[in-house]
Amino acid sequence: MFSRQISKHCAQAALRTARPVRAARSIVYVKSISQQPLPNNAKPLRPNVGLKKAPETFLSANGTLYPGNEATLAKVKSLLGADYALPDDLILQVLTHKSFSHGLKPYNQNLAIIGKHFLRLETTSYAVKQESANPSAINGINFDVCLSKISNLLSATAATSQLCKNTGIAESIFWKAPKVGDKSNTVYATTINALVGAVLLKRGQHAARSFVNEKLLAGEHSLITIAEKVYK
Repeated sequence: MFSRQISKHCAQAALRTARPVRAARSIVYVKSISQQPLPNNAKPLRPNVGLKKAPETFLSANGTLYPGNEATLAKVKSLLGADYALPDDLILQVLTHKSFSHGLKPYNQNLAIIGKHFLRLETTSYAVKQESANPSAINGINFDVCLSKISNLLSATAATSQLCKNTGIAESIFWKAPKVGDKSNTVYATTINALVGAVLLKRGQHAARSFVNEKLLAGEHSLITIAEKVYK
């Protein structure tokens, strides 16, 4: 009897102290658009919600919509030949500058950094191996001149950008020209450096060395011939 009264008393106390539970309400966020009173017979304007740019406004260069087609890659493939062939997606990255599409597509900056250093190494090696009849030459080898100057001339922007134009690769580059100043030669040189970097990373040092010596320092589009014309 006593225990039953205690239980009843505890239950009543619990009812007095318990807080009422409110029903859960879901919150709905509604996007409202304030409108001004319209003149008579005027139709309300539809709000411009979710406007998107047409892809051709920022994904095209030189009249070609990214990622282009087989003709876009043809000039690079022609320069590479079968011995130094690269995958299409890597060639496309070589042809894509950081300025294109706000850098949203794989671009060639890092490839160009690696390729530029390797190209300078190979042009320096080429300069060292040239025979010299000067009295100060060492064993008939061209150590009596400043090798860095020769290397810079062969791998400088003026020479590599001209090579890019001579091969027709410049016409296939995806990039956006700045509003002020002409950066085209820098973009063209970056593309050639990136191509060297791509061959180096994909096919190895031996293949990259052969590519530079066979395709860039000799043949139809030799940097040596270009440098003689550019710096004459």
